Amino acid sequence: MIIYSLYKKTHNVTGLQYLGFTKRDPHKYSGSGKIWRLHLKKHGDDVTTEILLQTPDKSEIKKTGVYYSELWNIVESNDWANLKPEEGDGGMTVTSEELSSRALKKWSEKQHRQKMKAIHSSPEFKAKISKISKEWCNSPEGKETKSRSRKALWQTEEFSEKMLALFKSDEWRAKLSKAAKKNSNRPEEKERRRLKALAERKNDPIFFCDACQISVKGHPAWGTHKKSKRHQAMICD
Repeated sequence: MIIYSLYKKTHNVTGLQYLGFTKRDPHKYSGSGKIWRLHLKKHGDDVTTEILLQTPDKSEIKKTGVYYSELWNIVESNDWANLKPEEGDGGMTVTSEELSSRALKKWSEKQHRQKMKAIHSSPEFKAKISKISKEWCNSPEGKETKSRSRKALWQTEEFSEKMLALFKSDEWRAKLSKAAKKNSNRPEEKERRRLKALAERKNDPIFFCDACQISVKGHPAWGTHKKSKRHQAMICD
């Protein structure tokens, strides 16, 4: 008795899939689709085979094959190598010329998609896009566009309520605290605080303590002096 198998094959390297049927061992049978065989020739036969149905009834193979063909849209989708629905007949429902034309078109689209994906994921392309984006964002036109977009966004009730809730959340406060601590330890931030302190000390007034009969320069020192034991003792006397 002949047992028919409806199977789905997935290429482990590229992710391309193929739906087919056979009366042979589905794990050993590589498949007969034109695009699928070209793909195997180029990328190797490292595939995973999943058995969808095994039955001696060929009509069940056809029924289930059509169901999965429509469910996964195997003809139109570039994720699949099939050029026609799997109907379990092993024959062509279109002419050889039409099938060859479809195969060439789908193969070309697949190749173009892979080429563009490789280009867009390259460091050079990402750096180029980042540079263009930064130049536009820093241009007068870019700043004006971003300003208008932000104002329009904040005028929407949904966005404003969402952002206000975020700003009041403990998570947001923790992020701000973490960022402030991180910035405070940066060398340039420490230098900025040092220069600011020097400038403030230069402009600090001189206070004279009548009780202790001494001069104290600067608000911080004056506050410390007033809390000192010496000053408190002189006041008590």
